[in-house]
Amino acid sequence: MIAEIRRKFAEGQFEFSKHAVDQSILRQVRVQEVREAVANGQIIEDYPDDK
Repeated sequence: MIAEIRRKFAEGQFEFSKHAVDQSILRQVRVQEVREAVANGQIIEDYPDDK
């Protein structure tokens, strides 16, 4: 699943919710930083029972 998410981000096939935009402005997080985190980040914990 993470590969599909990364592919979609790389192709620009993503949208931010209003809440995400509001929070990124508040926290001064740029879109490029989100892109880099998705491309290079690691999954550090898995919750297989979460929905």
